Amino acid sequence: MDTFNTIYAAADLHAAAMYLTENPVSYVFNTHWHSDHTSGNQLFTPQAQIISTSITHEIMATFGKNRLAQQLSNPEPIYQAIDEVEEKIKQETDEKLKKEMQWENASNREYMKILPNLVYTLPTITFDQRMSIMVVIGPYSSSRMAAVTRKVMLSCTCLKKKLP
Repeated sequence: MDTFNTIYAAADLHAAAMYLTENPVSYVFNTHWHSDHTSGNQLFTPQAQIISTSITHEIMATFGKNRLAQQLSNPEPIYQAIDEVEEKIKQETDEKLKKEMQWENASNREYMKILPNLVYTLPTITFDQRMSIMVVIGPYSSSRMAAVTRKVMLSCTCLKKKLP
């Protein structure tokens, strides 16, 4: 699972995972480096290992870290871009596109709220091409093997509860 764009969304995800599995989160998957997939990483460590491809880790460790430092030192261009999109939203006549723009802008505003508290947290386990993970479900159940490919797809379900 990616950890979303904000610390608040990641906290909800963490709580839901613990509720559904009745276990602490052990692993988090960053499918790629974009902030809407990695900004909540800090909420899962040090209890959980964060897994990504080596390429994702490399991009996060270089470009991602530099971009965050730039955003922290000079957030004004982002606020300006948000305001510009807000003006475009007012002019948009296509309702579907308008909703998408509103969602994106709201997401960017939420990201800017958490930016000062963001601890950029890199993946702790990396792999190239393919990774296999042994998942044990419960103390008496059999093990299942799940292959995690470059797209990081986990093919097992371990929910113990249904959402209310």
